[in-house]
Amino acid sequence: MKSDFSIFRNKVFTAVLFFFLLLLSSCKSTRLAQDFDASNSKWTFVQEGLEKTEGTFEGVRWYCIKTKLNEAEFTPLVLPGTKLSKAQNITKIAKENKTAVCVNSTPFAKNGKWLEPVGIVKKDGQIISLPVERYSAIAFETDSNKIAKKAVVLTNQKEDEIAKYDNVSGGFFRILEKSSIIHFKKIYKPRIVLGTNENGTEIFFFATNSMSYEQCAQVLLGLGCTDALLMDGGSSTQICLNKKQLIHIPFRRKVPTFLGLVKSDSK
Repeated sequence: MKSDFSIFRNKVFTAVLFFFLLLLSSCKSTRLAQDFDASNSKWTFVQEGLEKTEGTFEGVRWYCIKTKLNEAEFTPLVLPGTKLSKAQNITKIAKENKTAVCVNSTPFAKNGKWLEPVGIVKKDGQIISLPVERYSAIAFETDSNKIAKKAVVLTNQKEDEIAKYDNVSGGFFRILEKSSIIHFKKIYKPRIVLGTNENGTEIFFFATNSMSYEQCAQVLLGLGCTDALLMDGGSSTQICLNKKQLIHIPFRRKVPTFLGLVKSDSK
């Protein structure tokens, strides 16, 4: 038979192990919640109609580019131009199309040896990929010369809403609506987020190495964004400013879907 001391020792060991496991589980995937302080985020002039800023939030790096449609003329670039396409390098896309800003955009899936978008891709009035209604999208209101006048975040990829615009790029979920943060489960990954100000004349291109949806929304809200949606992220996360990559993600992959703005005097 076990001695009283052996029984006591086993109980203590079991209790200590249980406490350790409980502590470990409570600490998993958590970060200290903070309020984003935008006072240290200074916008830097890049060129007419284009500004950038960057910083850290809760120890994680982020980058943001803002385009002002009422200060310069930009043409939206939505890619791919065909339903089935191959993955490409974003810097090559940015150089070939002379984009002022360019990001990876719509999520995609394999189709044999090809890749195809998952969700709406509408380029110059032509629907390249069909909508997935549960996902969100960003749409561009353009004039007869294809110059963007405003951008709109669509909560769902509904056909009647998409029909109003010639250029639409699908993403995942909306995270900001009229300055209200939409809450999701906290998962930290590289992100690309697109957003607008209240009247849609300013477009925010946001990238980060590892944030939750809510953290992205907090930063963008502090920067003056009122509406935003999440685009494809993870190892797809890419953002180019004047043809130069800003963010470095481990194991980054080439992608087939892109969204950019081309300054009218760059063509």
